[in-house]
Amino acid sequence: MFVFGHMGLALAGALALDAVFPRAHCAASPKAMLPASPPRAAGFPRDLAVAASARLTSLAERVDLRLLFLGSMISDVIDKPIGRAILSETYDNGRIYAHTLLFLVLATAVGLYIYKRKRSSAGLVFSLGVLAHLFLDAMWFRPRTFLWPLLGLSFGEYPTDLYSWSGIQAMMDKVLANPAMALMALPEVIGGLVVAWFAWQLVRTGHVRRFLRQGQV
Repeated sequence: MFVFGHMGLALAGALALDAVFPRAHCAASPKAMLPASPPRAAGFPRDLAVAASARLTSLAERVDLRLLFLGSMISDVIDKPIGRAILSETYDNGRIYAHTLLFLVLATAVGLYIYKRKRSSAGLVFSLGVLAHLFLDAMWFRPRTFLWPLLGLSFGEYPTDLYSWSGIQAMMDKVLANPAMALMALPEVIGGLVVAWFAWQLVRTGHVRRFLRQGQV
């Protein structure tokens, strides 16, 4: 369960999508204004930080970021207790129902329904978080789970066990034997940096309570 990886990369993905597909009405918002011209080389780091902060503020004005974070973790929140604890004798697998394409389709369908009825993007933001989670887990490499139940009712085995000391030791032995496997932690490191930056934005602007209550920055 790469908590920071899932949350941080989901936020980074949302910011990237918002930059590629900007909302036209955001240009009228003072908080959403971004540099109109390319940043000068001498002030590039500062200009980039200002642009990223403005993009985050603009995005948070239009969507509830709490739902994005929840969607990015919901697959593990559902599957880990069921597959590793409640039905451990049946599955012993932390990637089952909520790691399937079916779950993503259902979440997106509910999001579209909410948007059509209430013109609210809440459900779609949640499903974007789910998509980010499945993408980071590279579920297409596990077709029996990703395409469940098209290839049968079994989810197959998922041998990685990071929920016990023996499992952690086994993973450490693999990394020591093959240092390249340490790259598996790269998404967690990158996501952790994004989450740390996001937390700093909340602290810097004094909007911690605002985010917890309204999902805005």
